[in-house]
Amino acid sequence: MRRLSTAFLVVAALVALSLLALSAAQQTDALAQGDLSRYWRPAYDILVRPAGSRRSIEVRHGLVAPNFALNQAGGISPAQLAAIRRVPEVEVAAPIAPLGYVPLLATGNLFYRFKVTQPQAYRVRVHLLLDDGIRQYTLERSIPYLFLPNPAPVRLMMVVAGDPESVFSDYVEVPIFVAGIDPQAEAQLVGLKQAIVLGDYLSREAVHPVPFEWAGRQGCLAANVLFHRQGFARLQESAVAEKLRLPPDFRLEDWRNASDSAWISFLTELPAEKVVARAQADGETLYRGLFAPLERPELFTNPNFQFLLGQIGHAVDLPAPLDYEEVASSGQDNSIRLRLRPVRKGGVVWGGYESEVLQYRSMMERRVSGCFYLKPVGVYDISRLPQQDQANKVPMELYSPPDVLLVADAQGRPVNPPKPLYPTLNPAGYLQPPPLALTTVDAVCTVLGREDCISAVRVRVAGIESMSPAAQAKIEAVAGEIHRRTGLEVDIMVGSSPTPVLVDVPDVGTVQEFWIRKGVTTAYQERINLGQWLFLALLAVVAGLYTVHQGWLMLAREQQALALRKALGWRTGWVVRQTVGSYLLAVAAGAAVGALTAWGAALAAGHAPLPWWAYAVVPVGMLAAFGLGATPAALSVVRMAPVAVLRMGGLRGEREQKGRGGVGSLWGYTLTGWRRRPRRALAVLLAN
Repeated sequence: MRRLSTAFLVVAALVALSLLALSAAQQTDALAQGDLSRYWRPAYDILVRPAGSRRSIEVRHGLVAPNFALNQAGGISPAQLAAIRRVPEVEVAAPIAPLGYVPLLATGNLFYRFKVTQPQAYRVRVHLLLDDGIRQYTLERSIPYLFLPNPAPVRLMMVVAGDPESVFSDYVEVPIFVAGIDPQAEAQLVGLKQAIVLGDYLSREAVHPVPFEWAGRQGCLAANVLFHRQGFARLQESAVAEKLRLPPDFRLEDWRNASDSAWISFLTELPAEKVVARAQADGETLYRGLFAPLERPELFTNPNFQFLLGQIGHAVDLPAPLDYEEVASSGQDNSIRLRLRPVRKGGVVWGGYESEVLQYRSMMERRVSGCFYLKPVGVYDISRLPQQDQANKVPMELYSPPDVLLVADAQGRPVNPPKPLYPTLNPAGYLQPPPLALTTVDAVCTVLGREDCISAVRVRVAGIESMSPAAQAKIEAVAGEIHRRTGLEVDIMVGSSPTPVLVDVPDVGTVQEFWIRKGVTTAYQERINLGQWLFLALLAVVAGLYTVHQGWLMLAREQQALALRKALGWRTGWVVRQTVGSYLLAVAAGAAVGALTAWGAALAAGHAPLPWWAYAVVPVGMLAAFGLGATPAALSVVRMAPVAVLRMGGLRGEREQKGRGGVGSLWGYTLTGWRRRPRRALAVLLAN
């Protein structure tokens, strides 16, 4: 009876522990799957790019470069965009069409008003201090002006004639990147319409002709734009206005037929007489001046003033992609390491500003079909947009610059903690800000006079609720159909995650960029599932072997009882069935109790209950394993002669007594007698 109780308790404990281990594993797996499901789907599911636009580095390592779309000169036409939208299950297809850098005039805090009674010359010296997070560098520019009291036949920007009262300011030419979007698709994908804080949202008809003449051209185009509320570039501007000393013998008649270069050389070389005004402004002040007519429309009642807000030009500049080369990594983790190749050192940065810093991009000049200008209609604030989680962040180049950290300086010394890098106003610089003005795709295509002005399309698939094999297969099917219909490159972005890539940047140091590695969540899910199955297999093997071993041991200890029954004439089959059956009944009861105990403990711990079949399979498996060990042990015992087994039991009893100091020696025999008859032993001692 004692051995049956032992079998009951052993199996009950083993079943309970096994089921609790399964419950804990299921809970851990559910938490892991929940985290993966939460980060599985980013802002869009599929990224569509022009054919042949993938870098070899991206193909080799399964990556997507950060914020690549702004440096692609188109490659996708509106017809291909329409074909993408006709693919079944495509919910949103939001295009990006980069136009390029358009120089706009921003004003700081310097204003100087004066009366023009005679020719007067002034010079405004503008000094810009830029900060990219690790260093500061300066850009300087000086602009001379000549003010005349009477109209003069001089057509030069720096000559102002015919105004009895004039005013000048510290105009700063700010390069603004302009990109085109589909307003309706962008509102669906990221909620851009809800981010408007000033003015109105874009309409599809954002480009229209205006009765304006520039350089002899009639019918310029006006492109409505949304301005970004934040300028991103960290800079300080200081401006100084100087009155210049004109030569005593200066006469306008002598300059009527002078060339522009002669005028510029003359005004530039004039000596300063005195400083008449000074002012300073930060980058945000300069930037907010671009959409001042929206904030204070009462100051800009003249409809012609709107033309000052845009570039009335014939070309825009689009920065080329950065030129990376892969180098061998010195680490032990097989991480990706790249080297950035600069284009040139120093030169004109933009708008006459010069600098000695390295230029990391070449500029692609894009001819436009006619004169155009930008008309601000609204301002948006990206803080009102849904924020991406760092775990599944995908390129959102329209709204934020890429994340870059400096981890080692130019001399190779570690930077701890790493420092973030910031974009500057240098269009050819390493890190670029996002577009600060958004117009429509139609406007970009019209201004450029080309159909394939789209550089990327972000696609969201309909009917996807959570991570599942069916959802993954659906997205892959949509991506395959897009490629089949358009021939464009497609990248599946669900399950992707940023991965650090070390880049050696000349004159800066070693930085950490965050490229997008595709299929990370899917790979993690496969590893979790593999680990789950390995754990279940190991648990089954260990528990099964232990149960088989316990069944063998317990039946092997029944040798004497089995031999005695055979000696009394019981049949061998009946002896085995009766003995093994009694153990199996005890084991079955223990398994049932263990299963109930595990079920109650799991509920008390707040775990989700296991499937009903788990509470049946585990006890039945334990019962089968015990029987698998007990039956051979019982058969091996009953096949032996009963007399030999009983004799082995007697000898074993003698050996056990000897081992405990029993009758195997004279002292043992004496001590045994004293223990059995203590009063007789005491009387013998007293008689002696």
